[in-house]
Amino acid sequence: WQLNKIGNHLGSRNYGIYWTAEDYKTGVYHQDIIEDGSGMRRRNFPDGLWGWYFKLYDQKAPVSGIVYEYLQTTDQSGPVHSTEEGLSGDDNYFNHGTYQSGWTHYNMTIGTPFITSPLYTIDTDHPRNYRIWNNRVTAHHFGIKGSVLEGLKYRALISYSKNEGVYGSMTTVPEVFEIETPRYQWSWLLDLHYDLPTIDQMKIGLSMAGDTGKMYGDNWGLMLKVSYTGGFFKQPTK
Repeated sequence: WQLNKIGNHLGSRNYGIYWTAEDYKTGVYHQDIIEDGSGMRRRNFPDGLWGWYFKLYDQKAPVSGIVYEYLQTTDQSGPVHSTEEGLSGDDNYFNHGTYQSGWTHYNMTIGTPFITSPLYTIDTDHPRNYRIWNNRVTAHHFGIKGSVLEGLKYRALISYSKNEGVYGSMTTVPEVFEIETPRYQWSWLLDLHYDLPTIDQMKIGLSMAGDTGKMYGDNWGLMLKVSYTGGFFKQPTK
């Protein structure tokens, strides 16, 4: 442990160019991933999150906001990590040799949903193995929001990911977690909410979401929401 200290060292540098106008604002941005010295030296380029957004100040417009993001975590400074050969690849994002759960909280990865959480890959035959077995991902994410009718607003999100598991030069991958060929996945969300004209500050909403693909299978969900903002009782006036 003279060269590496026990602990999980993580970092990210954030770059962006933003433009603000009278009616809108827009910008492009990039967040890189740092797990070790090779990441500090940017040998894992082009890994990271790349994005663009556009937002109107008029929230009643049919399209008031758009975002597109591209995530890549497949390079990892190369496939091999070997101190003897001077190769510092296989950055193995979010994993750690000593702390088996890695960069997670309650078995859920922190920071991005595309690096698969241990919660979804726990091997029932080895319940203590909480490592991340899919951190080589390429993903496209698109979102749009706006207003279609008076008081009725929408938000639509869709993502497409290519999942390639882990390199495996630093850790022997159990057979149950091996991804021999890429697994593709679609995920989407449609969120609607309506401001009730008869009751101030009350909203009703409907959310529908789903997955389809080889990584997480086919899943569907539906949620009905009722929310109220503000106090329930009027304050007495003097």
